[in-house]
Amino acid sequence: MIDDHETCINEHRIISLEKENEIKKARLNHYKTEVHEINEKIDTLEEKQHEIDLNVTKSIDELKLEIVGIHTTIKNISLIVAIIGCIITIILAIPELLVILQ
Repeated sequence: MIDDHETCINEHRIISLEKENEIKKARLNHYKTEVHEINEKIDTLEEKQHEIDLNVTKSIDELKLEIVGIHTTIKNISLIVAIIGCIITIILAIPELLVILQ
């Protein structure tokens, strides 16, 4: 038969283990809360990163449109300069043509 001293030691050990178990449960709950908060922060960061990616893509598209606009303007100016050059050449050639035709 178990004597009172052993019973007391066993009860003390059980109480100690129960307290240890409660402490571990409290830590586990704390860690679960921390993990949940970290996951929420990660989700928020992923949403912000997605918004940043969209804004960068939008900015690049706008920049491309600006470049196309500038390219078109330069092309138009080049065509106008070429036309003016042709007109000047024709105007300068008229007196020589009149001389040849006489």
